[in-house]
Amino acid sequence: ESRVGLPTTGDAERLLAKAVEVRAERPERYAASAYLKIANGGAAEAEQEIRGLLERNFGSPTLAHALGWSMAEQGKYVEASRVIKQAMESDFSAVAFRMTMSELAHRHGQELSTIKTLRDVVKDSMNPNHDVARAWLAALLAKNYGSLTEPAKHLQELEAIRKKGGEGSAQSPRAEAFTAWAEGELALS
Repeated sequence: ESRVGLPTTGDAERLLAKAVEVRAERPERYAASAYLKIANGGAAEAEQEIRGLLERNFGSPTLAHALGWSMAEQGKYVEASRVIKQAMESDFSAVAFRMTMSELAHRHGQELSTIKTLRDVVKDSMNPNHDVARAWLAALLAKNYGSLTEPAKHLQELEAIRKKGGEGSAQSPRAEAFTAWAEGELALS
């Protein structure tokens, strides 16, 4: 399962095997391998492999993100945040980097920082249709500010995005959970 609750691991493994078979020497190939290891509980192994690649001067923002995520999964939040921030500076349009940064901040109890990063994700210049970010943002805004207007607007946007997608256009399981949380927070306001 992916980080948003969709069954994409099999596809990722199949595509990675294809990249290995054709001997693709791209940072993305190694980052994908690390992501799969992290998702399967091998964060320490992923960190070790990425550090080995970096020692051979084989780096990229994607590898830095994978390194940061592997450290975060081992509880090394401060170092992970530093590494992911550097990746974000190198590739300022990478939504995944910001989502990982949001997760780190949230795990650390830094909800205002999480809100700021999620707001960046749903900007028109990033990904205004990102269902997880928009639902998560709505929940945190309702919880932390008690405001009804902005969280309700985000939930309306989610509904519009879903309707625009047509029949069978459902939110990911993680987005559904954040939407339920947001709706609950709004009901408490």
